[in-house]
Amino acid sequence: MRGLIFSLLIVFFSLVFINPNQALAQNNTPNIKNIFPKKVTAGDSELRVRVVGKSKYKKDSSLIVNGSPVNTQFQEGTLIGTVPANLIAQPGTITIAVMSKGTISNTDTIDVVAASDVVITAIRPRIVIANEIATNFGVEIQGNNFTSKSIVRVGGFKTTTQIRRKGELSFAIGTVDPIETTFVGTLPVQIENGDGTLSNTFNITIASPGPNLTELEPSSADLGAKTTKVKIKGGNFTKDSIVLVNGQSVPVTLQKGKKKTTQLEATFDASLFTKVGQITVKVVTPNVGDSETLLFDVTPSDKTPLIYSIDPSNIVAGTKDVEMIVIGANLENFKEATFNGIKIKKDDVTELSRRTIRIVVRTKQLESPTTLNLQLSTNKGTTNIVPLVVEPAGTVSTILGSFPGFTDGSGKDALLTNPSQLAVGPDGMIYIADQTNNAIRRFNPSSGQLVTIAGDPDGIPGYVDTDEINKNNPTVRFSNPIGIVVTPDNTIYVTDFGNEAIRRLRPNSSGTFTVDTIAGKSRMARNEDGTKERVGEMGFLDDIPSRAVFSGPYGIAIDMDRNLLISDSFNNVIRKITLENGEATSVSTVLGNGFPGLSDGNGNSVQFNRPLGLIMRNNTLFVSDFSNNSIRQVDMSSNQVQVFVGLRRRIQSSALNQVNVNSPTFGDGNRFFAVLKGPISSTFDMAGNLYVLDFDGSRIRRVTPDGIVTTVIGGARGFEDGSAPKVAFRDPRFMLMIEDKVILVVDSGNHRVRRVVLP
Repeated sequence: MRGLIFSLLIVFFSLVFINPNQALAQNNTPNIKNIFPKKVTAGDSELRVRVVGKSKYKKDSSLIVNGSPVNTQFQEGTLIGTVPANLIAQPGTITIAVMSKGTISNTDTIDVVAASDVVITAIRPRIVIANEIATNFGVEIQGNNFTSKSIVRVGGFKTTTQIRRKGELSFAIGTVDPIETTFVGTLPVQIENGDGTLSNTFNITIASPGPNLTELEPSSADLGAKTTKVKIKGGNFTKDSIVLVNGQSVPVTLQKGKKKTTQLEATFDASLFTKVGQITVKVVTPNVGDSETLLFDVTPSDKTPLIYSIDPSNIVAGTKDVEMIVIGANLENFKEATFNGIKIKKDDVTELSRRTIRIVVRTKQLESPTTLNLQLSTNKGTTNIVPLVVEPAGTVSTILGSFPGFTDGSGKDALLTNPSQLAVGPDGMIYIADQTNNAIRRFNPSSGQLVTIAGDPDGIPGYVDTDEINKNNPTVRFSNPIGIVVTPDNTIYVTDFGNEAIRRLRPNSSGTFTVDTIAGKSRMARNEDGTKERVGEMGFLDDIPSRAVFSGPYGIAIDMDRNLLISDSFNNVIRKITLENGEATSVSTVLGNGFPGLSDGNGNSVQFNRPLGLIMRNNTLFVSDFSNNSIRQVDMSSNQVQVFVGLRRRIQSSALNQVNVNSPTFGDGNRFFAVLKGPISSTFDMAGNLYVLDFDGSRIRRVTPDGIVTTVIGGARGFEDGSAPKVAFRDPRFMLMIEDKVILVVDSGNHRVRRVVLP
């Protein structure tokens, strides 16, 4: 009897003190706790909605919108679905429920409100790659009628907000949590004003990540082997993925299993195994991206040891201890290594695998220029001899600048503030885009004098052409000019980054320059205080020049037909401004599809990720693909794009995992496996060597015509002139070969222009 009474009491307390939602949770009935966003503007496009419920929704749960199921993505505790545009066409209420195993949850609602005068017109980034952002990042929003009390909502959540501009043309910055970019689809962004009004919803596209190649199994075959099945391991593979072996597609199948996207099986024909060497393997998913490149070894069948490569293969004299990775075949049962026949100390040699040896090259061996011939031996014999070249050091000196400022003059008394790029005119003058001073400067190498030729004398940013100068706008103004190029008739073209425009400077008879805008949409906008000013609009639109819209125009170059090529950095494309008789007639996108990623190919099928520096060499364009850590090569006659040096990820091979990342030569070696760190500019010497400026690495790399990458100057962040390897840069932005083996470097973080003399 006492047990029965106790049971009845438990039931009684449960009925009285447990609320209905708790009861639902205990009965495993789906339960909605909250919905984001809670309010949208009528007339918006399709809307992503996040539904938060009890701690573990089931993966087979689905969202029910106005009584109908919609495509639903699952995350622990959260469901994400898409509300069709037709359901938010008019003001009203949308009802949301969750169904799980035939059971319907409680409901919640989204209010659809009438449109207000708060409008988002453009946003950047427009597109991000799912799961590729690790930390919070800023989203820049352009629109109308934001106020000081405006709040940016991302995915329906309030974020940290900075209002940079108010009035008819407004500008705000919000913060995005990377968890919001987990799923492929869209991410809604809204502006909520302090009076309760809500902007339209502007969606950021979250795109599929490209294929990720991590391992080949097997990773080698003997010379003369038969046709072989090779497992291609990694992630983000699809049924459309293609395996390229030495650039040619091979038969492939997607392996079925618990994780259907992690493995492909490719057929390597016996014809690939007819000579000793290494085969390149890459996975390509059309319209999504390309993977890393890995190597498949063809090894001697008699087990004779062999060296394929050493990384690095060139080191600057004076460098301290360097870790070198030797890649080869049949290196197991290793006995010894020699430089020029002299045995290397046992403690300096480590056998990492049957194909990889690590050797520490000591400071004493690198004191002066020489050649160290490397040879290994095992119990099966000795390898071929491979040279390690210790080459002479280059020197660096400062020709302009010292601390930040805005002063004409010479040497260290000529002050710049975060200069960006420079160009040489037909008269030998050097023109500098002085970014933070919002000015264009001219340097005379003969006299050493720096003068300002355009821009506000106090460095005030703005958007004023010569024909707009009046009492309210007494000077020409720029806003963060970055890219600069000069034509044979001394016309200067500038990418005016902050104004989303391309500006032109033409010399006149008085020795001054007339400034106008040749491309980029702009308008007069009223500020919150009632004043008016000209402002540029950001976005992505091809059209006639005055209606075309850019987003972060950065690099600029002149093609063989004397048209302008622009790296539209936030749109991830290369644009062309067609010039006829010196006047712009149209703006078109010639390379890239706008989606960030790494995909070779032709024209608009290509993907870049923050393309920045541009240079032309003959009819080939070289693009510094900053966020892909690569230099892309474009045949302008066919618009064919391919990676020239570097790959998408910072670590491209297992061998590099064995090297100290603080090594001054980290990432040197074969161009397909070189680890670039924010390549931002490049230039060529007369011998055909390509020099690459690493922004994040603060160093200059050389890529020889046969594809060997070497660090030649820098590697430390700071400021120091002198001889390599002691030289230091801080946020270098641009470099230009002004004569063979002489490079000018715009060392932006040090507010200087520096001269590099290569050996």
